[in-house]
Amino acid sequence: MSEAPNTPNSQSESRSATPALDFLPLRARLGRMLGRSSPITEAELHAANLALVAAIKARDNAPSFTLPPSNLPAALVPLLLTHLASAWAQDDQSLAAALETLHRRLTQPEPADIVAIR
Repeated sequence: MSEAPNTPNSQSESRSATPALDFLPLRARLGRMLGRSSPITEAELHAANLALVAAIKARDNAPSFTLPPSNLPAALVPLLLTHLASAWAQDDQSLAAALETLHRRLTQPEPADIVAIR
């Protein structure tokens, strides 16, 4: 008896059946970067990703925006650093520069009386 051919549908079905496994190494790395012994949750990864995309879009489309530190997901900065490392590895200087600027503004906010990021 022969096995069923490996068609695109069968591949996508197997991938969609275990989506959490695709991001487990990233979730584990982000957990370690946060000092945890276990991976961050899928919800934490999703929240950090949404916050990173929002910060990038806001930076690109507005002269200034406010980042309330209390509302930022804990995994945001580690996720940003992971993307920054990838940009460096791929020699994408433009992306690396933008992510470096965003990282600096997230980790070294302006004085309390000046909260806008330009």
